Amino acid sequence: MPTPLTEYKPAIIPIDLATVSRLTVSFEHIRSHSDELGMAFFRRLFEEVPTIRGLFPADTAVQERALLETLSMVVDHLNKPAEILPALRLLGKRHAGYGATTAHYALACMVLVKSIGEITTKVNAPWSLLLASEWMTALDLVAEIMANGPEIKGEPTKIAERTP
Repeated sequence: MPTPLTEYKPAIIPIDLATVSRLTVSFEHIRSHSDELGMAFFRRLFEEVPTIRGLFPADTAVQERALLETLSMVVDHLNKPAEILPALRLLGKRHAGYGATTAHYALACMVLVKSIGEITTKVNAPWSLLLASEWMTALDLVAEIMANGPEIKGEPTKIAERTP
């Protein structure tokens, strides 16, 4: 049985320092193209699952920015994940209110990895099966934390709002 998320400690999250470094470098290649990444993600999401389109507003610009802010926060904290657990749990709680399911999280991870690969390739940065796998592992951990956020007793600590 997996370790309960309430007991997650940075030492047991299966991402080593070499992976952290590769993911950080990978994200730095595309950080300045975050608008394109957000658009690519939602385009792919709606192409792969057209029925999900109705869950989002016609203009997804706000969701695109939120996705990239969250992805940035995750990458910036890969070497100190305990610091963002409360924020991810809170985000998961909000998504549960929107009707997000485990299947939605799995789909979002897959689509996001494909979108990261698309933009990475577009900017002529290195992309490989290893990097795709490492992104998937990291995003699956994020999804697991978010998906279980609503089940955690008590209110998570609210993080300070960041200005764009």
